[in-house]
Amino acid sequence: SREPERYAKVDAGDLSHVKAVKNRLKCKPFKYFLTKIAPEILTRYPIEINAPTFASGQIKSLSHPNVCFDTTMDVEYMKVFLYDCGELDVHGKPQTTQFFRLTVFKNINYGNQEFCLDTYKMRLPECHYEEFGNQIWNYDYHQNIIWNANDFGDHFCLTGNFSNQEIYLMKCEDDNQDQKWKFTTENVKLLDRWDEIRGYDKLVYKNG
Repeated sequence: SREPERYAKVDAGDLSHVKAVKNRLKCKPFKYFLTKIAPEILTRYPIEINAPTFASGQIKSLSHPNVCFDTTMDVEYMKVFLYDCGELDVHGKPQTTQFFRLTVFKNINYGNQEFCLDTYKMRLPECHYEEFGNQIWNYDYHQNIIWNANDFGDHFCLTGNFSNQEIYLMKCEDDNQDQKWKFTTENVKLLDRWDEIRGYDKLVYKNG
């Protein structure tokens, strides 16, 4: 259970015997297990509480600032579309159907669930966490464009069709304002390390 303040006050009793066994057997620290034996654990699962994301919140259009990504609550057919932006709560968090996270796996997750935006019909199937594919996205917060990373040569950006409230992929164009998006919250320090980060290991043990 992640309650460090509570357990920090618990008296563990006499650990001298345990420490003596540890020293006699020359046991390595748990960090050794995480970094040398099973490093994939650090990549896939966060150790830090509230591990950071690249960006989160609403994904809002810059050409139509009252329009945001939205989705249905139907788990069987979850699709992302465009809809009027709802109001943020007192903590700056949007309504459930408009809450997305750009994770350190470069997926766009629906809320805190294991559903990821997929290029296939802009649906939200279960996340597969592959390094390449139709659930991997790049975000340039300077140009405010989001494009799929699984292409060769040309980039294809998320583009809004505001007349029918749909989102689709189209070749990125510098002057196409319907391809400009912004998250409610953007972690600029993390976004500036975009190329070096994939998974949680670089966040937890970035100093070695």
